[in-house]
Amino acid sequence: MLNKKIISIFIMLLICSLSFGSMAFAAEDQGIVTDNQTQVDKVKAEKYKEISKKYKLERVQKAPDKVIPVKVNSPEELESLLQSASKIKIERVPVSNNESTVSGTQSIVSPSSTYTTYTTDSYKVGIAGYVYLKARVEKGTSTILSVSPYTSFTGFTWGFDWDEYNIGSSIVSGGKDFESWASGGLEYYLLVDNDLMRYYIQEIDLEGYTTVFH
Repeated sequence: MLNKKIISIFIMLLICSLSFGSMAFAAEDQGIVTDNQTQVDKVKAEKYKEISKKYKLERVQKAPDKVIPVKVNSPEELESLLQSASKIKIERVPVSNNESTVSGTQSIVSPSSTYTTYTTDSYKVGIAGYVYLKARVEKGTSTILSVSPYTSFTGFTWGFDWDEYNIGSSIVSGGKDFESWASGGLEYYLLVDNDLMRYYIQEIDLEGYTTVFH
């Protein structure tokens, strides 16, 4: 009878030992997995930091209205996106200074004057993005009364933004023509590891000389 009790106690101790051993090994394995993940996160963060420094990315609090930042999933993707953005093709698209042929010209007639919108200069950005310099011109019977220039950024602009720096215009040739000009920067917004980053690509200068009265 005593031997049976001793054997039972021994078996219980053995089972407890095996259980605690399994728990210890499981905890140790979990610790290794956690340590490995922490190391991976550190390496990833360091790569993000290196790429951000290389391309001079700037952390910002908020993206401009209507700009949807591009979400980045890895350092390799960030490098690829920035390489493409840095080499994006920006080319001037000629516009005519003649009112009858200017694309986008719109006229509104009032009792004493006519308001006409002219496209005076434009640049194509990438595949299908466009930066336009336009002007809303108030015309009398034979002279320009006022000019209100403005810029716009349209087309495929995902992640990109146009930041206007300055703009102006002047009426010349005795009120027959006008000049307009503007400059601004093309920027790219990315969401990197929950941080909103801005990449400055380049400045674009626009200018145009428009004949209104011939």
